[in-house]
Amino acid sequence: MSNEILVGLDLGSTKIRCLVAEPNAEGGLNLMGVGSAPATGVQNGLVTDLAGTAEAIQKAVKEAEIMSGQSVSSVILSLAGGTVKSFMAEGAIAVSGSTITKKDVDLAIKAANTALVANVPQGREVLSAKPLEYQVDDAPFSSAQPLGLKGARLAVKVLALTGSNEAISNLVNCVLQAGLNVIAVVLDSMATAEAVLTPEEKLSGVALLDIGQNFTDVTVYSEDQLRHTAVLSLGGKNLTYDLAQGLGLSSELAEKLKVGSDISDPDLSPLDRYVSLPPEEAAPPEKNNLSLVRQILADRVEEIFMVINQELTQRGLDERINGVVVTGGSSLLSDVPEISQKVLAKPVRRGEATRVSGLPEIALDPGYATAVGLCLLALNQGQSLSS
Repeated sequence: MSNEILVGLDLGSTKIRCLVAEPNAEGGLNLMGVGSAPATGVQNGLVTDLAGTAEAIQKAVKEAEIMSGQSVSSVILSLAGGTVKSFMAEGAIAVSGSTITKKDVDLAIKAANTALVANVPQGREVLSAKPLEYQVDDAPFSSAQPLGLKGARLAVKVLALTGSNEAISNLVNCVLQAGLNVIAVVLDSMATAEAVLTPEEKLSGVALLDIGQNFTDVTVYSEDQLRHTAVLSLGGKNLTYDLAQGLGLSSELAEKLKVGSDISDPDLSPLDRYVSLPPEEAAPPEKNNLSLVRQILADRVEEIFMVINQELTQRGLDERINGVVVTGGSSLLSDVPEISQKVLAKPVRRGEATRVSGLPEIALDPGYATAVGLCLLALNQGQSLSS
């Protein structure tokens, strides 16, 4: 058993998930154990019950410890995108010689980071700040590194992602109260991207759409740079609501109908099929027709992707995107990739965790993509936990 482990703790809007992993021989992760608990003390990415959240964290971590046979003391923690705001800053310097050197680039980035401090309001913490584009003299801004180019002036744009100090502090305090240490706090959408996107997709342009129960995270990469993040208040809860309202059912039964409607066998005829539920939970036949349930879901899914398309178009990002990756629990519903491709007019695939071995059912579960990404980021940055 390896004495080097990595632990990702994802505080989602409906579930808290813990993943224990170790580096594998291929430079990725060997998944060792997982645990989960309802996130009753977290709403919209904000802690509403510190003690309750700490207790849920302990439960999820204990399950992962038992499965993995490891003792967890420190974690890499996710931060929900709804609490995150982005800021842009620009800095410029006079080039020291006839051609641009790494020292010039570093000084320009430092100037941009200094300007960034003035742009970020008090009460917010910078989670990530990376150079986005460079400009030499009066040439257009470009994401290409300017090393070796001739010029007298070098400018750089830096994109920073920030979180609320209070929100981050409350999350960290929950983990501390659970008896654990926090190595780093990472935006959940960046962690998910690390798990399910390929380097080629990030380079050519891709939109990652994480459709959760309460929210949909929209993350765009282009030319290997993070270009945009947004959180839409649409998700699986809206699908459940539509079923409950359209069929006159309770939210609990509508949720079970939603999950049970995922039948992708082409030999089945939805017109003559019903969603399979235990007898004591079954809906009346006229409200349980598979074709009707799927149509209600498809209408709302199409609306969600129309809102996403509007977000991308208004930001001028649609032209930067050559593909779409869908993930999150609601992405598993039938026809989601097909509806997405119809609305967004881009190739679409479902996201699965890459560079992982062990626990294949977890690698395929979009609910654990963020936790996997947290561990991958820690691995790539050389941060490990000793058991």
